[in-house]
Amino acid sequence: MAEGFPEDKYDYKPATNMRSFAERLTHAAAANYFFTNSALAQKLPGDEDPASSKFKDKAAVVAYIEKSFADGASAIPSKGDKGISDLVWIASATTIRSTLSKFRFDSAIWRTI
Repeated sequence: MAEGFPEDKYDYKPATNMRSFAERLTHAAAANYFFTNSALAQKLPGDEDPASSKFKDKAAVVAYIEKSFADGASAIPSKGDKGISDLVWIASATTIRSTLSKFRFDSAIWRTI
């Protein structure tokens, strides 16, 4: 989806108070790090949404998305078969449970969109 959408439409917002297409993509990719970093007991990302200025063009957005999935995919074998379904707690405004198996499921769905 990120690669197929025209670059000149990356700033498109359905309404002024909503995220742009590019911001939605980077938000979703950033969420991958909340799953994988917590599963690997690493520091969580500082911001839920990376700054738009960090991404100069479509290629930078696509590269960030691909890297987030590659980093998540590399975390899966590092936990082993048992570790794939271990629960991890992410402490933020609200506490949620997650597993790397959820990341694996979410990434499979994301790649089909």
